[in-house]
Formats: sequence, structure tokens, C-alpha cells
Amino acid sequence: MKVLAVVPLLCLFIALQGFGQDTTRFYFDENWQPEKKTKRAVFIKEEIGLTDSFKIRFLHSENGLLYEGNYSSLHPEIEHGEFKHLNDWGRVIEKGHFTHGRPDGIWLAFDPKTNTYDTLDYARVRKVLKKWAIEKAYVKPNVIVENPPSFPAPKTSAAKKYDSFSEYVDDEKHYSTMARKKGIRGTVPVSFIVGIDGKIYDIELQNSHSKYLDLEAARVIINSPPWELARQKGEDQPVQLILFVDFY
Repeated sequence: MKVLAVVPLLCLFIALQGFGQDTTRFYFDENWQPEKKTKRAVFIKEEIGLTDSFKIRFLHSENGLLYEGNYSSLHPEIEHGEFKHLNDWGRVIEKGHFTHGRPDGIWLAFDPKTNTYDTLDYARVRKVLKKWAIEKAYVKPNVIVENPPSFPAPKTSAAKKYDSFSEYVDDEKHYSTMARKKGIRGTVPVSFIVGIDGKIYDIELQNSHSKYLDLEAARVIINSPPWELARQKGEDQPVQLILFVDFY
């Protein structure tokens, strides 16, 4: 009697697991070209319909999960929820959260140079950009001065590590795995002000290039170490600059 009682409960559990889910699978060869014969497929894409959202998974036929993410819509694709990318050996190389199609929260990105994970705080970036969009720190900054600001400020930890701002940007920026796989690339122009304390203020994206790249370009500028102050007629001055952050 005990064994018989387990059978309907097991069937009920399996039924509940599949309830509200509708999975569609697409098959690809080693070059990501559509493959009709499933046994010959190297990569598999799963679109899973949940109760009020969707999940997309990419799998390797032998190595397992490569990508998993949640969406509020598939047509068009709007990311909303948790995401993660894995390499061929099952190691998470990127993990984070999207809110209505834009990176949010704190992301983890694996850095093969240091064999550690970098933390990318996109929640802070969104908050800072929103703040400066409402109220600027400097109303009328200079554009041209006798002695423009220079990077890095002397006698700082950054001065021991970097010779130029472009070197800092190249070292700090993270080119997201999702952007790479979607073939998204380009240059993001960012304007900002070097204040009279050498810190960065009033960051503004000049042209929105991509939701995957915009916030990362702003994050790099926001986290900038101190600059050497600009001077005009012997006085410290705030100066507006425009930097182009490349993702290629």
C-alpha cells in the first residue's frame, strides 16, 4: 500500500513541474547555423515560456549549459531578471541582473588576467546618472584653460599604475559577453567635468550606443581616480571633457 501511494504523488509532482512551461528548442551546428537533424546539433537554444515571463537557455550538446537568462518579452527581447554566462568548462564568467532591458545591481565578471571576479556596480551608476541629470554640480564649467587637467594626479596610487587616462580605461572597462556574442561594438562618447578637487562630476552619455555598453562606459568614468587640477590665471578651475570609450 505504501508503494502504491507514492505513484500518484510522483505523477502529480512531475505534472506540477511542467505546469505553466512551454519549451521550444532550436538546433545549430558548430558554426551556429540552423541544424535540422537534432542528433548532429552542437548547440541548442531553449525558449521556455513561464507563467508571466520567459527564459532562454543555450546549451552545448556535450558540455552543458552556456547561457541562461530571463526575459519579460521575446519579441522584442527585453531582459528582465537574472543572467549568467558560462565557459565550455562550466565556469561562470559573467553573472548579473537586468531591469527592463538595462544592466542593474552588482554584476560579477571573471578576469582571466587575475583569475578573480570583478564587481561591476550598475545600480550605483544608474543612481549617479539620474542624480546628475536632475542637478548639475557645475553650471558653467570651462572648456579651454591655460593648464588643462591631466591624469593621473601625482603622488596617488593611480600614478604608480597608469601613465594615461586611456590606459586606465582599457584596464578598467569590461566588454560584456552578451554584447560580444550579439556582435555589438562601437564607441561611446561620454562628457564629464573634472572638478576643482580633481574628482569626476556631471557625467553624461552624449549618444546612446547600446544598453550593453552605455552603463559600462559611464561606470569606468565614475570610478576614475583623481586628476591633476586645471588652472586658469593661477586659480583652480572645473573643466568639461569628452572621452570616447571603445568596445571592439
